[in-house]
Amino acid sequence: VLSSDGEELLTASLDGTAKLWAVEGASCLRTFVGHNGGLTSAAFGPDSCEIVTSSEDHTAKIWCTPSGTCKLTLDGHASVVASASFSPDGQQVITTSHDCLTRLWCAKEGRCLR
Repeated sequence: VLSSDGEELLTASLDGTAKLWAVEGASCLRTFVGHNGGLTSAAFGPDSCEIVTSSEDHTAKIWCTPSGTCKLTLDGHASVVASASFSPDGQQVITTSHDCLTRLWCAKEGRCLR
């Protein structure tokens, strides 16, 4: 996934990591480590200061892009989380899962809203 300014690329891997790359020069800027299963998706927040990842470990995680630290773990699905993305204002995250549920989360508190 390309950042909104087109300068960075975010990748998700089956090794359980996400990587942030500089488009120019193709150098790895940061590796996000913390899931216990392969990643199924990765997406930027609206300002690219946060990313969200989803995983085979039944969770999604919100990360601080500059530091690479995990801010929140969204835990509430009973199966693989297939995708996760931010709302346009960055206040919420939506996840879909192989448990046939779609969940809406508060991106600041990690609380499941629906």
